[in-house]
Amino acid sequence: MVTLLLAVVLLAWLQVQGVVEMQRLWASGNRTLDDFPQSEARILADQQEISLDAEAVLLGAGPKQWDHPVGPALELNEVFYVDQWEWVDVVYSHGGRTDPNETCGIEPLGEITVRGFSDERGAALVEYTAPGASVGTSCGSETFVFYPLPSSR
Repeated sequence: MVTLLLAVVLLAWLQVQGVVEMQRLWASGNRTLDDFPQSEARILADQQEISLDAEAVLLGAGPKQWDHPVGPALELNEVFYVDQWEWVDVVYSHGGRTDPNETCGIEPLGEITVRGFSDERGAALVEYTAPGASVGTSCGSETFVFYPLPSSR
């Protein structure tokens, strides 16, 4: 009986902790009701804008290199290797995104190839190549992502 009572008390305590944590996370975001779009169309328009930016970069818009503040300039088709798992926001260069929060993970030893730069976003459009077969939440090869660049402009 004592074990059952302790279990109930522990579950109640965990639930309270979960609510407190959710309230803390919500408050830390500093969002207000005005931050939410008032129509689904606004969300889709934001995603379409990202897709159009990606398509424009792939078609040659934007700078051809990015001046690095402390090192050599970053160039088109330059390859980098992922050194740790990281969540990224997927970009579709020809539309097709249905989930505005679509993410996947890039894995260690995956390749990131610079396909172009966006002054407006301060980001490089990169193409990810998985180190092997992707499963679960891992990004597959030929996934495009806008990845932040060091500021020099």
